[in-house]
Amino acid sequence: MSCTTTPDLRQREYVGRRVGAICGCWATLLLPFAYAGYVQQGPVLCPLRALFGLPCPGCGMTRAFCALSQFEWLSAVELNALCIPLVLVLFITPVVALVELARGKPCRFYSFLYSSRVAWCCGGVTAAYHVGRLVWWAHTGALMNDYLKSSWGFQMLNWLMLRS
Repeated sequence: MSCTTTPDLRQREYVGRRVGAICGCWATLLLPFAYAGYVQQGPVLCPLRALFGLPCPGCGMTRAFCALSQFEWLSAVELNALCIPLVLVLFITPVVALVELARGKPCRFYSFLYSSRVAWCCGGVTAAYHVGRLVWWAHTGALMNDYLKSSWGFQMLNWLMLRS
């Protein structure tokens, strides 16, 4: 028995990945319509924020996608401006996947899209945006009042200090 993959298996994996991308993107775009009514009462989903009170670069993304589902573009950008490029990717990916399925082969731009240059650029933009948000929140006092004081760690430390 050979360890190499057969053409039939490679074709099934290829189709499965494209169908998975299409379904994942559609789910990510459609689920906020159902969750939008509950997003303000729901729990904090970010483990970093819940434990330590520190927002991650994706903090606000769930609420931003729910705002986008209600066509509240300005609110979405205020919650997390990275939602706009992400939603564009989520709209474009299924189209590209359908084109690839129709053609039976991947598009040529994948070598560029998955290059380390693009990864470093996206990471740098995300890091710069996140640092800018943290600096702004520290300047306005929101970092301490809205984030750090609402964390489980801060609550536990406060509880321990009161018991001593």
